[in-house]
Amino acid sequence: MAPDGLWTTPSDLGRYVVETQLAYKGKSRKTLTPEFTRLRLCPYLDSSIAFGTFISKKGDNKYFEHGGQNEGFLSHYFGGIENGEGVVIMVNSSNGTALINEIVSSVSLVYGWKNFYHPETKKVISVPNELLQTYTGEYMINNRISYTIGLKGENLVLIVNHKDVYSLLFTSEAEFFIYEAPYNGRFVKNAAGVVDTIIINRDREETFKAIRKY
Repeated sequence: MAPDGLWTTPSDLGRYVVETQLAYKGKSRKTLTPEFTRLRLCPYLDSSIAFGTFISKKGDNKYFEHGGQNEGFLSHYFGGIENGEGVVIMVNSSNGTALINEIVSSVSLVYGWKNFYHPETKKVISVPNELLQTYTGEYMINNRISYTIGLKGENLVLIVNHKDVYSLLFTSEAEFFIYEAPYNGRFVKNAAGVVDTIIINRDREETFKAIRKY
């Protein structure tokens, strides 16, 4: 029941975020001890994955965050580790990721969160179908996260762990971004001229490398 059995409210989840922030600074022990909270927020598998939460960096500030998803529902929270900033968003939709990102970005602008959100204007171009075909295939990040690149009509899509589907919008013949999520990247060729790697940037702070499977 752990992944699908937790039912809560934005207010209660917000209280969890606040108590985590207070415990991290040694000002509360209501949820976890300060010592365990600091340990829990330490990245473990890589710079973005801690214990039961993800860590993201926005400028000089770090945030713990996590999303939730069930049929008909989506949620996400952010909590500043040092600065006390935080937001919890819940929507009654299975396709509300773009909406959540839009709301979080708007909150950061209204409340003046430094370096959290950087609006960009990008020009989308069309890429020839025969070139898109060379990008299709299976890619892996650290042998844990599966990326499937496939064609849907005339558009290239990215499927994460055979589940979440995102359309790729191209700014050059090799560079792309995802409208619904804070990711951009590029396809990279090896010495033989074959595409074998995807370089993915998250919020311009973290870089991941997805290697093609053969």
